[in-house]
Amino acid sequence: MLHKLNEENFVEYSKANISIRITPKGEQIARQMIRNTRLLEILMRDSLRIDIDEEMVCGIEHHMKEVFTDALCTLLRHPV
Repeated sequence: MLHKLNEENFVEYSKANISIRITPKGEQIARQMIRNTRLLEILMRDSLRIDIDEEMVCGIEHHMKEVFTDALCTLLRHPV
């Protein structure tokens, strides 16, 4: 997985030096994934009133486009 992340320029990985550093591109993707996850958890808990299903959240958040994330954030009144 580290090789794949390195190829996509999400991390800088050196097997020789045993070092891993997240790149700005990787940081941006990570922040977006965290935002998507938190919004889906709030949707499930507060709006749908169902238990948070981490497996379901993980399956959905990878496929969310920015326009959907922004709309969901607005629907949920921009939770912190």
